[in-house]
Amino acid sequence: MTRKVCLCALLLLAVVSTAPVFADAMHAYVWRAANGAVDLGVPSGYTSSVARGISDSGTIVGYAYRDDGGTCAFSWTDSTGIVGLDLLPGGQRSAAYGVNNLGQIVGHSTNVVGESRAVLWDTDGTIIDLGTLLPDNAGNSVAFAINDSGLVVGTADVPRDYETIGSEAFSWTSTTGMVDLGRAAAGDVISGARSVNNAGVIAGRSAPNADWSYAYLITPQGWVEVGDGIALGLNNSGVVVGNNGFGHGFVWDSLNGATALLPLPGFVSCQATAINAGGQIVGNSVDSDGHANATIWQPDGTIMDLGAYASGSYRSAAYAINGFGDVAGTIAVPDVPGAINLSFGLGLVALCRRNGQRRANKA
Repeated sequence: MTRKVCLCALLLLAVVSTAPVFADAMHAYVWRAANGAVDLGVPSGYTSSVARGISDSGTIVGYAYRDDGGTCAFSWTDSTGIVGLDLLPGGQRSAAYGVNNLGQIVGHSTNVVGESRAVLWDTDGTIIDLGTLLPDNAGNSVAFAINDSGLVVGTADVPRDYETIGSEAFSWTSTTGMVDLGRAAAGDVISGARSVNNAGVIAGRSAPNADWSYAYLITPQGWVEVGDGIALGLNNSGVVVGNNGFGHGFVWDSLNGATALLPLPGFVSCQATAINAGGQIVGNSVDSDGHANATIWQPDGTIMDLGAYASGSYRSAAYAINGFGDVAGTIAVPDVPGAINLSFGLGLVALCRRNGQRRANKA
């Protein structure tokens, strides 16, 4: 009998589909208060790029797209420019989502049989397959975040009923390997982990059905519900940001609970994706046509538009912010050859490399 479709594989597709849709080419960028947005460009042979994580030292990670839909994980610094990261042996696609302050990077890479596997790129460039939660170590997984102790979190395939596969949040360390974090309630059908702070507290979601989910913190004491939707980021003080499922980002802390964020003036909804130690929140404000502008919510309550390319007819999105307020994301640029490379790095180093080894229950 054929094994049923894996929910984790569907989640991997959703990783990319959660980004705002742009009609033009996308370029990864870093925004700094001193000089605004700097276009990081794209590697040779690729058409678009997206930055998804940034460390306090300024290392940025993300992925680049080819016209055929293939992706390649990359890292970027001021000194190196864009550098492609190794694939698993036989792999064809990869993406990087998180980086810690030691320079360890996490994301996913396909393997020789086409499975998408959670991976860690260590500081020496070695790629490590983190596995899955299935007994035969087959199937799919994806890693979204890593803290400074090397604790990795993400989502992986798990066995359900006979010949059925689900997906659940996991944590991983080099000592424990992959650990199933379960679901918030026994009746929930899916869970996932999206961020982790240096205290080991994890942010994510758990869902009772395919149509709705609840945002959670996963602590040593159990699962703590923080609102509707999904928790996407948290800082070392345990302040959480995410999306509430009703078209608004939210911020949550243990004192005040969840508070909805307001979009930029003239925009109708917003999404919150990350928060730093200083309480700066980044995400996107979305207009009635579905166009997004990268947004910062400052701790004093002010909202800043990070802008868009040229006249403003091309849009932007923000996915990560470091302790110094530097923001990583993507900006849509005009699809005009020769008019789109604004990178201040040392140039673009081509391509992915291949090597052979290198609950507290819900109320």
